[in-house]
Amino acid sequence: MVQLKLFYIFLLMLLGVALVMASTMTVPILKVTEDAEIGGNITAENVYLPAYIFCHTNSTMTIASAGVWYNISFDRSPFDNVERINHTYNDGTNSTFTILDAGVYRITWTLSFKDVAASPSNAIISRVVSNGNEIVGSVFEKDSTKQNALGTMTHSILTSLNSGDKIQLQITSDATTVSLGTECTYGEHCDSATISIHKIS
Repeated sequence: MVQLKLFYIFLLMLLGVALVMASTMTVPILKVTEDAEIGGNITAENVYLPAYIFCHTNSTMTIASAGVWYNISFDRSPFDNVERINHTYNDGTNSTFTILDAGVYRITWTLSFKDVAASPSNAIISRVVSNGNEIVGSVFEKDSTKQNALGTMTHSILTSLNSGDKIQLQITSDATTVSLGTECTYGEHCDSATISIHKIS
């Protein structure tokens, strides 16, 4: 009986030591509060690096051939609204956004369009492609309903992208009377298309 009591006391002592050790354990944290120079390679898992861009254009673009997909060019500078996504707005590649970091991205876009047909009922379709391949879930369609009336479409998707992926926003229609364009009653920047690409994880 005495031996059993001593055994229980020993177990309680071991448990107490374990609890004390657990309560005093800390996870190493590196905190830099001032400028620092670090040589060599630094590696870590699950590091989140912000990546985003917002671009817009006020260009007008006609649908020259029905059913043909056309890349939308974003020829307006993003100014400071860009981080770790490459885009050149002032040359022939201004329809392309190059992803630098793999992750899950939210892509949101808005288009304005017109149809000059007398009694329009034509489809206007947009989509996003990655390396020339349609991203599933990105196809979005609206119909024109009134001659020369400004129509708009907005769509947003989540998709996984890899480093080096090239993203483009495209538009097509089943009629050549449709064009990408805009009108502006008020405001200083009348845009026919905008796009936002934002890494969320």
